[in-house]
Amino acid sequence: MLKQIRYPESRQWRLLLIYNLYRVLSIFLFIGMYSYTPNPVFYSRLFFAILIVYFILILIFLYWGQKHFLSFDKQVFISGTIDVIALAAMLSLIGNMRSGQGILLNVTIAALSILVPGRLAVFYAALASCLLLCGNMVQFIIYNQKDLSNFYDSGIYGAGFFATALTAWYLSNWARVSENLARRRSDELASMQRINEYIVERLHSGIIYVDEKKEIMLINSATREFFSLNKTHQIVHLEQISQQLSEKFDNFLVKTKQKEAIAQAIIDEPYLRVHFFAIVVAHQPAVLIILEDMTYIAQQAQQLKLAALGRFSASIAHELRNPLGAV
Repeated sequence: MLKQIRYPESRQWRLLLIYNLYRVLSIFLFIGMYSYTPNPVFYSRLFFAILIVYFILILIFLYWGQKHFLSFDKQVFISGTIDVIALAAMLSLIGNMRSGQGILLNVTIAALSILVPGRLAVFYAALASCLLLCGNMVQFIIYNQKDLSNFYDSGIYGAGFFATALTAWYLSNWARVSENLARRRSDELASMQRINEYIVERLHSGIIYVDEKKEIMLINSATREFFSLNKTHQIVHLEQISQQLSEKFDNFLVKTKQKEAIAQAIIDEPYLRVHFFAIVVAHQPAVLIILEDMTYIAQQAQQLKLAALGRFSASIAHELRNPLGAV
């Protein structure tokens, strides 16, 4: 059985507003159907009484929908039940189901199945089928009809109501599941983006992300520190950072045309090792530039050399101390 998934509350009320506007349109549709029906409507006063009462109720539902007078489920249940009863009664009074006018009930049931999927969708289909059948029975008794074809038409419409309700229920539920999944994926991607931005911002290595036109799309704090740039300084072009870095970038673009996606270079001011990586994002070529502080690396190397020299001196002193101790 499908798990019932709901739209966000704001979208629910927006869908209900669209359905209320369709209700207003249905009033004019029934007036047109009454005017152009080939058969005379014997109970015209009853038809217009139902139509006027239904129109007043539609206005009340519009007001309730704007003010959120009742909960969404209660409003849809009450208004949907009245819709099915009023439409079925007016269609039975017009009595011209063979011309396809019963499709209005299909539209209403489909809309209600989208608004409140689940058992209520089957309830509306069953209610519409029973009302049409009861209307045909009343006509059969009052007019002493001999033809049973109207019952056949009601049966066809009833099967269509159930098919419409179940299909609309399944499709709307599938759309809700897909939308919730997309929203969850979007939230996960946004969280991952924030985490990546946090990591990139706190790396000791400099990060620059540029396109082929040297327009900077990302730069972290370490890069600004390397080139003594203020955080408030707006940097748009790579040449604003370093002319030498811009020249190394041009040389790398030449290499990319030779199918080389990775390259290294050294710049002197400041003393940095530059790594170039060619990437493609959304079918747009771009370059990721990673900067390593060679001064820091040289200091680390010097410290390693001094440590090695200290261990070497200690081993020589130890070897000299052993013969002297023997003497």
